[in-house]
Amino acid sequence: MATVHLILNAHLDPIWLWPWQAGLDAALATCRSACERLDAHPDVRFTQGEAWLYREVERADPALFARMRGHIAAGRWEVAGGWWTQPDCNLPSGFALRQQIALGMEWFRDRFGSAPRIACNPDSFGHAATLPALMRAAGQEAYVMMRPQESELALPARLFRWRGQPDGAEVTVFRIADAYCTRTVTRDFVQRATTDLPAGCEHTMCFIGVGDHGGGPTEAQIAWCRANRDAIPGWRLEFSTLARFFAAVAPMTAALPLVVGELQQHAIGCYSVQRSVKTAIRRAEHLLARADAFVGPAGQRRGWERVCLHHFHDTLGGTCIPSAYRQVKDAIGGAAADADQALHHELRRRLRALPDDARQRLVVANASNQPFNGWIEHEPWLESPEGIPARQDFTVVDDADRPVPSQRLEPEALCHGLVRIAFRAALAPNEVRAYHLDYKVPAGAPVNDIPSRWREGAGLPTLTFADGELAPRLVALADDSDTWSHGRDRYADAPNDAQDQPVWSPLTAICAGPLVARAPE
Repeated sequence: MATVHLILNAHLDPIWLWPWQAGLDAALATCRSACERLDAHPDVRFTQGEAWLYREVERADPALFARMRGHIAAGRWEVAGGWWTQPDCNLPSGFALRQQIALGMEWFRDRFGSAPRIACNPDSFGHAATLPALMRAAGQEAYVMMRPQESELALPARLFRWRGQPDGAEVTVFRIADAYCTRTVTRDFVQRATTDLPAGCEHTMCFIGVGDHGGGPTEAQIAWCRANRDAIPGWRLEFSTLARFFAAVAPMTAALPLVVGELQQHAIGCYSVQRSVKTAIRRAEHLLARADAFVGPAGQRRGWERVCLHHFHDTLGGTCIPSAYRQVKDAIGGAAADADQALHHELRRRLRALPDDARQRLVVANASNQPFNGWIEHEPWLESPEGIPARQDFTVVDDADRPVPSQRLEPEALCHGLVRIAFRAALAPNEVRAYHLDYKVPAGAPVNDIPSRWREGAGLPTLTFADGELAPRLVALADDSDTWSHGRDRYADAPNDAQDQPVWSPLTAICAGPLVARAPE
């Protein structure tokens, strides 16, 4: 007799058609309901993931969290997933996805002494090829997903081995049939889980429970599962867990079909909407990574928790209600501001080690674990007596008093005689280096202060985007789909009417010189 492992669960979106506060209320109600179902039915098991949910319940209702902990200790409540939330698995930076996993795993180990070995992202819209290696590095060996579904991506079987790269790390994957939650359980719904299995496989999973806004299994659903335990010929329905299922199929893992590469793609519209949230997340990720490298990771956890919460697939995917995004942007901005402040306070602490110098210094810091070789722009504040223009006849020199080629640019503020300079610097990871403004050019030194031509001047160059150059292609496409672009797996390869397409007009540079030129932003 083959087994349908019934996974009683509650998919819960912390933010979607509601703000995070309503997500918290749904989490509390869901966990309370799950505890009541477990108290009433000794044979039932419940599965729930996402460290954020557990952390919020612990903060808001310690007594409820204690009930959950008791069921976990008794083996009745399965902690699954292990990540901070169920993120979009395409848009976050690779190092940020590593943080997403690490935050959740650390939290679960701290509270329960162990972390889930089975990751679970059933509603994420696609799965990058980097994930198997990231999961294996975190100690996870199996993965549950649903999207893209059968109509969007053909796979050799519902249960398969997955590698991101041909010679890369490998995890065992189960793709959920039909849906990860349901209000009404039917025989057809359960039977679909028995399709597309690899040859010889006598185990599958079917996910039962009210979801999206939480809820979990109902009394009616539990009663139906009991009454229909043997309703599908050749199969028996059993209340189970992810761990039990993957343990049951472990002997046949080596014989499972192998899939190599990314698993794409559902909801293509999500990769273009709410651009401001996407760029804010990326900026915060990089600031936090720099603070980790330059200051140390201990003080950045709160910022990473905020960013990783908003990696959530609907939040980062841009499908939440507009009013919810006000608080999302506040949280992301807070994470970025905290990281930026930590970076600059650490830099000021390091500046105390620099020797005294009568000249004005420009201190450059590479707050990164990677080498830097690029352009530095800065507007030094040049003090002068009131009514007397500040001297601008300086040369940029390095710490060995060697002139550094620099170029004057148009300043951001067009008052008080400010000047903006650009020069190139190469710094090792975490290096802090001082440059100086020298008003006495050494005899015989090469001229290194190169003026720019301003927008008011004549003969500024025109920037053109020729074929083959790196420039964005502007294409206008008719799109009458919903936010997700449900029902579409790609946009048209070419617009219907080329005559109505936007084109780049020539851009006149704001300023230009031998080192750098700048176009309007």
